[in-house]
Amino acid sequence: MELLDLTKALQEMDSGKPFSISCVSLDVKRKTGGKKKFYSELVAMSAAPNLRQPPAKRKRNSKPSTAPVKQNRTRKFFLCISGVPTATIIQIHLCGILEVNGKKLAL
Repeated sequence: MELLDLTKALQEMDSGKPFSISCVSLDVKRKTGGKKKFYSELVAMSAAPNLRQPPAKRKRNSKPSTAPVKQNRTRKFFLCISGVPTATIIQIHLCGILEVNGKKLAL
């Protein structure tokens, strides 16, 4: 079985083509997870910009935030049926990914 590093796995995910993924569920706020999940067809939200939801409306007098940008280790994906993205959004933690397209992720 082939091994992938995280950067190559992310390149496969961001290619715009549907891919399969096996991961472990994780909910940091509720402190739950540990269930293995498999998704047969996903496509990255960043690869399908025309399907994204419109940005939230801003107030007229609002100032831009000066708070530091918090980088989380999650990615959002559209669930696909027969290669066509649906409106269902799946959020996956990068640390919980086990396999991408049948190739194990090497840590």
